Amino acid sequence: MNERKLLLDVAPFKVYPPVAGAHHAVYYADEALSKYWDVFLFSTGVRKDTFRFLPGPQETEINDHFKEYSYVTASLLPLNYLTRQGSGVPQVYASRYLAWSKPQVIVRKVRECDVIQVESPWQVGYVARINEMRKPLVFVAHNVEARLWERFGSNCKKSSYRSWVRNEISRQEREAVDLVDAVIAVSDIDREALIELYGVEERKVSVIPWGVDVNKYRYISVEEKVRARESLGLSGKKVVVFSGTLYEPNVEAVRFILDMAWEFGSDTLFLIVGRVGEAFTGESVQNVLFTGFVDDPVRYFAAADVGVNPMQSGGGMHLKMLEYLSSGL
Repeated sequence: MNERKLLLDVAPFKVYPPVAGAHHAVYYADEALSKYWDVFLFSTGVRKDTFRFLPGPQETEINDHFKEYSYVTASLLPLNYLTRQGSGVPQVYASRYLAWSKPQVIVRKVRECDVIQVESPWQVGYVARINEMRKPLVFVAHNVEARLWERFGSNCKKSSYRSWVRNEISRQEREAVDLVDAVIAVSDIDREALIELYGVEERKVSVIPWGVDVNKYRYISVEEKVRARESLGLSGKKVVVFSGTLYEPNVEAVRFILDMAWEFGSDTLFLIVGRVGEAFTGESVQNVLFTGFVDDPVRYFAAADVGVNPMQSGGGMHLKMLEYLSSGL
C-alpha cells in the first residue's frame, strides 16, 4: 500500500466540534479526505462554546488520520474579541499574530506535509513566508471578503479605522490569490468575483461546492417530527426554521423574517436557531422564538415543517440550504 500523503490545513477558527457553517465546511472536507490522506488541521481562535479558563494549545484526534491542533494563548484573546463573530471586523490580524507568536508546530508541519491548504485569506501571507520548501499552497475562499465589507463595513464605527480595515481586506485577499498555486471558490459567483476584482488567471480558480453529512441531516418521519415538537413544547404549531451564526447577512435575513412574521397567525411559529439571535436581545414578536446558541440544530430541524433562507447578501455557499434539504424540509 502506498504511504499516505499529509495535508496541512490552516484555519483562523477552531473547527471541532463543528457547529457553524464554516466549521462544518472545513470538517466535512477534511474528514472525507482523511479516508485517503493524513490531515493535520492547525487552527487558531477561541470559541465561546469551547472556551477554557486557562487557554492553551490542544490537540484533538478526530479519527486515526485526522487531527486538529487548536493553537490558543492568552495573548490571542484580545484579538479574538476584536474580530469575534458579530463585531463586523474580519480576522485581518491573523497572520501578524502567527508571525509574532511563532508556533513551532506549524513550522514543522509545513516542512513535513505534501500540500498546504489555507481557509480564508487571513493566514496565507504568514504560511507563504514560512513555506521555504515551496510545497503546493492552496487558498480556500469561503467568501469574497472585499465584497462583504463593501456592504457591511459600516458596522465599524470609526471612519479612519474602517478605511484601514477596508484596505487591509483587499490587500490580504489580493495577496492570497497571488501567493498561492491554486484557489478554491465554493460557488461560480465567487469565482467570477475573484477573477474580476484581482485579475487572477481563470485556470487558477476552481469551484468545489460544500456538502453536508447526510447521516446527520436526514429525512424525519411524521412520527419523529411529532415527538420532536413535543420535546420542544411546540405541539400543534406549524414550525418555520431559520438557522444561522452571528453574521451580518444572517442578521439581515432575520430582520426580514421579523417583518414577515406579523402576517401569520399564532398557529405558525418562526424558530430562529443559533447565535444570530444575540443581535435581537430584548426584541419580542409573538410568534418568533429565538433559541440562542445551540450545540446541534438537528433537533430543531426535526421539529420544523419548512426551512427558510431570506438572505439578500453574503458570498460563499449557503450551507443551511443543503442542511434543510437533507432534512426533508
